[in-house]
Amino acid sequence: MSNGIREIWEIIYHRFNLQEDKAPETEVIEAIKRDADFRGANLLVLMLAIIIASVGLNVNSTAVIIGAMLISPLMGPIMGVGLGIGINDFQLIKRSFKNYGFSVLVSLVTSAVYFKFSPLGDAHSELLSRTTPTIWDVLIAFAGGLAGIIAATGKSKGNVIPGVAIATALMPPLCTAGFGLAHLQWNIFLGAFYLFIINSVFISIAALLIVRLLKFRPVEYSDEKTRSRVKRMVWVVVIVTVLPSIYMAYVIVVQNQFTTAANSFITNETVISDNYLLDKKVDVASKTIFLVYAGKGLTQEQKDHLKSRLSIYNLEKAKLQINEGFTLKSLLPNTTNNESQKYLLAMQEKQKEVDSLRNTIDSINQMQVLKYDLYNEAKTEHPMLTELALMPIYNDPNNKDTTVHYIAYSRFTKTPDKQEINRLQNWVQVRTKSKKIKLIVDK
Repeated sequence: MSNGIREIWEIIYHRFNLQEDKAPETEVIEAIKRDADFRGANLLVLMLAIIIASVGLNVNSTAVIIGAMLISPLMGPIMGVGLGIGINDFQLIKRSFKNYGFSVLVSLVTSAVYFKFSPLGDAHSELLSRTTPTIWDVLIAFAGGLAGIIAATGKSKGNVIPGVAIATALMPPLCTAGFGLAHLQWNIFLGAFYLFIINSVFISIAALLIVRLLKFRPVEYSDEKTRSRVKRMVWVVVIVTVLPSIYMAYVIVVQNQFTTAANSFITNETVISDNYLLDKKVDVASKTIFLVYAGKGLTQEQKDHLKSRLSIYNLEKAKLQINEGFTLKSLLPNTTNNESQKYLLAMQEKQKEVDSLRNTIDSINQMQVLKYDLYNEAKTEHPMLTELALMPIYNDPNNKDTTVHYIAYSRFTKTPDKQEINRLQNWVQVRTKSKKIKLIVDK
């Protein structure tokens, strides 16, 4: 290795060397052991965090859920398991597992009781999004676990731990499992609890890797017999924990690949003239794609063509089930071809109206988000700005000019000078990607 390469390597190693920022081992171990226990204040905080997260899921409030994750002490015993395996401390492993199981039981009971008596019984998007694990959940849990244990073993903790609590999202799936338990919806319970276990396992594995990388001193035992027994027990725990997690990660990758390929197939291949795709569903468990059509009706040749296209998306083993919700032949069996064509044209017009209304709603929603973001961004550049409203100018549909123009209304605490007005107008033009902006300043 040349001197130049060696110097570069030493600089990189120095920058990424965790040993230099490593806190005293006894201090780190005592802190993790303390956080692994659930009694007194820790237990009460956990129950309160569970109630807050459950309410957030119940009313579909992301902000409330984030608040619950920030105060949750659930990371403690999970980190304790990883540390215990890393330093061969079987007593810490048992203690952490015991506290982990107890905390999970308390959390499930607390959330189930809340959801059982809550007047809001619907499963909103925040709940349903915690029932289907993806490979991204595995990556987030592993990366979050790495960040958490690095912060826990470092001298400067910073604000990493709160961020890890939010990113790894242990609370929401556990509360979602409580919802499934309260309403006896076992698919929700199993999916959410599966996600919680995945997060827990990969956070623990991340802790184990960093502890081994930092070369924490293993626990020494007085005699060889005890040392050998503890090592065997630790390896049993590692195998029981890691091997199933690797299999779970593999299953999730395969499921995600199937879902992505199936959705790509639906997007690119299912448009058939004189027919409309009413509904679609991808069942990963049975590897089946369900399609429901309405319209003139699919011929056997069209159905066979759809099935033949599966191989292009590596879906040879997938099943394609095509159902027809209603066809003109079933609804109007005595119509002629000309009459059928008229009905199809009428359906097309209605579909265009539905699509137009849907696009309008999407545009309105996007405009609301854009106006909110614009004001917040503009406020940082113009502290005296108190109001900023944006309204698109709609052109004649027959006009070939499709450029979107805007009227921007603004108000300041005191009258701005010409330079500030010009700066605001230029900024709005850049932000909206529109060259024609009419800026109104309310003085």
